[in-house]
Amino acid sequence: ASVISGTASVVGTPATWTLESPVTLISGLKLWLDADDSSTFTFSSSNLVSQWNDKSGQGNHISQATTAYQPLRVLNALSGRATVQADGTNDYISRSTFTGGSISQISTAFIVLKMPDSGVDVSGNRYVYSSADHLFIARYTTNQNLMYAGAEYKVGSLDTTNYLLYTLEYNGASSIFRRAKTTIGTGNPSTSGMNGVELFASGGGQMSNAKIAEFIVYDSQLSTADRDSIETYLTDKWGL
Repeated sequence: ASVISGTASVVGTPATWTLESPVTLISGLKLWLDADDSSTFTFSSSNLVSQWNDKSGQGNHISQATTAYQPLRVLNALSGRATVQADGTNDYISRSTFTGGSISQISTAFIVLKMPDSGVDVSGNRYVYSSADHLFIARYTTNQNLMYAGAEYKVGSLDTTNYLLYTLEYNGASSIFRRAKTTIGTGNPSTSGMNGVELFASGGGQMSNAKIAEFIVYDSQLSTADRDSIETYLTDKWGL
């Protein structure tokens, strides 16, 4: 039997089935980090991540040469799958620029994570990821999620207990913040693009102990059907 939603499909029998990914079938894919794909990792030792390879085909691999700053890949962390976790003290992993240059708005990011509940706290910020003037932050002084692309857009309340899917559409004044496949708000984080990425920190500072399962970035605005397809794929894959 086959059940199809958008471009995602579940194929097989109740006893044996595979979850087919729609990610590469949608145009504009620029970054795809999958913590459960062991083939994408290079380790220094004991599951400390020295390089995490991009599955988009764009070559936007991220790395951390200093062992003391390397995040940890933890097996069986979420629904039997691995995630990458930082210690909230000095861990981060990054690349300075993207191959092909900056990703301008409109852009769309999907990230399955557990938001940080501790870290090196500067101005109440604990970073999920950063890229110059393009950021996603847990803002503890106001207990809100924060999208930033030159200006602050604070939305919702923080959930630091559960792994959840976050969908971030950066589109100027019409930017959208979604959590668990539900739109929480629309606001204006301004118009800066994204070039390179740093996970768990900003500029090697303001660390957090975020836990990341999967991170996908497109340099476009996705149709509702394509967005829903990826959200369904990620929530099914990670048991959310």
